[in-house]
Amino acid sequence: MSLRPGTPHQQAPIATEAPRSYFRTPPLRSIFTSPYHSDPVSPQEVTNTPTPHRSLRPQSTLRAPRRFDEEDFSHRTPARQAAAAEDIANWIERATDEVAASRSANPRSVGRDAGHAAWTSAREPNDTLDETEDCPPLDHETVTLAFDGLEIACAAFPSPDDVPQSHKEAMASADRLKWVEAELLELKQLRENETWKVVDLPQGRKPIGCRWTYAKKTDAQGNVVRFKARLVCKGFSQVEGVDYHETYSPVVKMTTVRVMTALIVAQNFHAQQADADTAFVQAMLRKDLSIYVNQVPGYEDGTHRKLLLVKALYGLKQAALEWYNHCSSILVAIGFAPSQYDPCLFIRGTGDALQMISTYVDDFTVVAKTTSTVDAIISQLEGRMKLKRQGELHYLLGIRFSRDPTTGTMCMSQEAYATKILERFGLSNSRPHATPAVAEHEELWFDDTQPKVDQSEYRFMVGNLMYLMTCTRPDIAHTVQRLSRHLHDPREPHLVGAKRLLRYIKGSMSQGITFTRNSPVLVGYCDASWVSKPDRRSTTGFICLIGDGVVTWKSARQKTVALSTCESEYIALVELAKELLWLCGLLQELGSVQGTVKTYCDNTAAIATAETTAISKRSKHIEVRHHWIRQVIVAGRLSVHHVGTADQLADALTKIPTRHSIDKFKNEVMGRTVKILPPGPPNQHQGVKRSTNQGASCARPTGTSRPQVPT
Repeated sequence: MSLRPGTPHQQAPIATEAPRSYFRTPPLRSIFTSPYHSDPVSPQEVTNTPTPHRSLRPQSTLRAPRRFDEEDFSHRTPARQAAAAEDIANWIERATDEVAASRSANPRSVGRDAGHAAWTSAREPNDTLDETEDCPPLDHETVTLAFDGLEIACAAFPSPDDVPQSHKEAMASADRLKWVEAELLELKQLRENETWKVVDLPQGRKPIGCRWTYAKKTDAQGNVVRFKARLVCKGFSQVEGVDYHETYSPVVKMTTVRVMTALIVAQNFHAQQADADTAFVQAMLRKDLSIYVNQVPGYEDGTHRKLLLVKALYGLKQAALEWYNHCSSILVAIGFAPSQYDPCLFIRGTGDALQMISTYVDDFTVVAKTTSTVDAIISQLEGRMKLKRQGELHYLLGIRFSRDPTTGTMCMSQEAYATKILERFGLSNSRPHATPAVAEHEELWFDDTQPKVDQSEYRFMVGNLMYLMTCTRPDIAHTVQRLSRHLHDPREPHLVGAKRLLRYIKGSMSQGITFTRNSPVLVGYCDASWVSKPDRRSTTGFICLIGDGVVTWKSARQKTVALSTCESEYIALVELAKELLWLCGLLQELGSVQGTVKTYCDNTAAIATAETTAISKRSKHIEVRHHWIRQVIVAGRLSVHHVGTADQLADALTKIPTRHSIDKFKNEVMGRTVKILPPGPPNQHQGVKRSTNQGASCARPTGTSRPQVPT
């Protein structure tokens, strides 16, 4: 096959012609099938169609592969192959130069690339960065995605710098062959799925646009394993009431994922993963909506016809909702029922026959007692949707699941995700810290005279840390909560604090949450710090454990100013009770009835206030809604017990921790085995200077055993 320049009406010479050998690659043979129809198209028909890849011609000098005729390959020789390889290199170089010239008029793109190159070249490979050193410039579009959609950010690594942002960039990149192959595969799947119909646009209707997006899929170690091209609609141009109605779509809660993991370990279940292939486009759109889309960039057929969507396409505002409804109907049809406590958890059977499926958009986790049962469930799903098996549960949403067959334990960690974050902010070679934060110069955090920093950069940094904390790192919850207070107006001390937290992550990247084969008994711990600076609102901290593994945690400022330590602890106890009741309901659906759940608090006055209906002078002002916990205790659903401050597991979620307290927290809550240093002067184990008063208030006695409390 060879490239024939020209238009459908005449042959015309062009300034730059793509190398003939480029079109001999097997993936491009699928171009003989029209991207808009399921019927095969002959080479002669392809010859009589317009050139599709117009984006390859920034100055009308390049034409993309679309015109073919037959050629005999029987006379290939090493010399011809070498010449063909040279042609490819020369053609790509010319295409790259022309695209770069056309981009010179785009200040945002050029400035971003130049800034990144300058920052990179200014550093030596083994430089150790200072906490105040500037990070590379950030792509605003990437910042918005990471901060405004944390669930999306948790599902993938930060985007590599060499991923093209448009079809034009993809066709001019060094990996253009792989991107073309990915585009053709996407079009083939959409065509076979009968995603659209080619129709004339009705009078008075406006079509929405579409574009290509690209990604490099990585494994648990961050290695690129696949090039992915996806055709997406420009959903921002949809009109409410005309193109869509409802848009909200649920995803499985991360707490539910941890609860499932705890039960997998405790009851020795088996878990496998599966991924829905081209998930959104499997869902039918509502028949009362007609959505028209422009033809695919680079693959236009030369007419003014539009694509009438029959099934959902990526980028539509309602695409995720339509997919969830489609997926839910299939699971219900094979006997599963959605949980009342998490609509993305589906349950079938009880006891040893219990079967669970969790869905996070197109990611499925299937859990059952035996491997054969799991295989049977996936086979049922394969008969109703396009599904790809991914084997044993090992990597989901940026989280690695490591199971020890000898001890039966399972660890959830995000080492690869943390590595990517450090690389993104240039801290891969930085010196690690032993604690996530220090109290030194904390007054500068509230000083409005401190210099401002780039808000997008700071938000992007905190957003990545927030996802890490949400999934597997409760030890950084308090620090992330403090950093999140300043997203609207970040200053230099806040950026320094965020970089310090990244350095703490640098020294503990492999750490996560470990679940052991203990009885799945639910317990909770709550604590509060009173009159925190600067607005004197207290900080609530609580954790909930199933067996020895933590499944949920929280560190947040209270909404009102508490007038006493009793009141602040009482409010924290109420927040813990609400979370525990939700967990009780979820566990009951999964066949693990809890009975009366034990909660632990280190304030006797708060316990007395919760256990009595008497009204005292010092508590009569507390809002009525907080007294709800009294009804829960009277009903026997919760019991509150006192625990010493030294054994309060939630203490690290309410104040800046010392080296001793953070190591103790990791051992007793996260299940990690780290050496606990004895409590001492605060600057003895921090590596930095700290005030003696702060160290004394946060110090903890030595010991790693779980606290023994009365029953």
